[in-house]
Amino acid sequence: PPQTHWTGGVIQKFRRLGRRSHATTVYEDFNYVEAVRRLQPQIDVILHGGSGRDGLIAILNRRRFGTLDPFRRPRRRRRGDSGDIDADHPENLRLAPAVAFLKGRRQTRDDSQKDFAHAILLDVSGSIVQSGYRSRKFDQLIDTFVVFCEIHQRLKLPFELIVFSDKFTVARRFDESRYDNLAIAPNSAYVVRDLTYVVLEMYRAEHGETHETPALDRAIGDLALERGLKTIFVVTDGISSDRSLLTDRLVEIEHRNAYLPQRERLMVLAFGLGLAEDEFNLSYSPDVDGQTIQCSSGRLVPNLEALPTIVCDAVDHRIRTA
Repeated sequence: PPQTHWTGGVIQKFRRLGRRSHATTVYEDFNYVEAVRRLQPQIDVILHGGSGRDGLIAILNRRRFGTLDPFRRPRRRRRGDSGDIDADHPENLRLAPAVAFLKGRRQTRDDSQKDFAHAILLDVSGSIVQSGYRSRKFDQLIDTFVVFCEIHQRLKLPFELIVFSDKFTVARRFDESRYDNLAIAPNSAYVVRDLTYVVLEMYRAEHGETHETPALDRAIGDLALERGLKTIFVVTDGISSDRSLLTDRLVEIEHRNAYLPQRERLMVLAFGLGLAEDEFNLSYSPDVDGQTIQCSSGRLVPNLEALPTIVCDAVDHRIRTA
């Protein structure tokens, strides 16, 4: 009888046949709430900081309220306050930010300086997800997704989720994250919202090539309707299928930012999974006419333990340069 040659095409046929029976079982046992419990140490470090570093609660409170203590209010104006410095009593002049008070009329801070709006783009292309099989990159993507969702919900930050490969899908809209106030509830008052369905949608999506530009366009359009400091987070392995188009879009953002006030400029922060460092840097930190664009930056995530420091540093830098 003729011998069977195990060519790549034959193997792919068997893999496709296997997907029909296994595709509905792989990741079907995923539990978002259990994943939150497993990742709680990383979430706590991002929120509260550690090893002498501030967490996002302190970083965001400084932006929202100008102080680490959101409940501190300046003293009332006393009778006789004129707004002038008393040269006879210079000891009354306080320069420490925690106790300083400028006499005279208080100026209300623009509310938009206190607000934030984030779009989170999740890459589910074929280089990350292998239908019918578990994938290390997809496991990393899921863990990063869980951490990002939890810190946004606990910090009461408006956000949307966009899943993309050849096409994109909005898995969670901005109007699903509206908050009555910005006060951060204690851990005992926070209840985890089960987002298991998003992971299943990511796994069941079409895992084609990496076309992030249409997803970026959707995020830019949605963020235009939001107020505050606007940032797009992209979680990907950086292997773009159309890098020239991605570069063109980042250049457009760069040119648009040049005509906007600093606090209204859009920023793209990419978090790279896997080891394609050169591909990742070329995609999200491109040089244009010998200059590195300022609206986009990328940070590789070698492992989950490094994620808290990388996220806090990225957000802190974003806020301080806004």
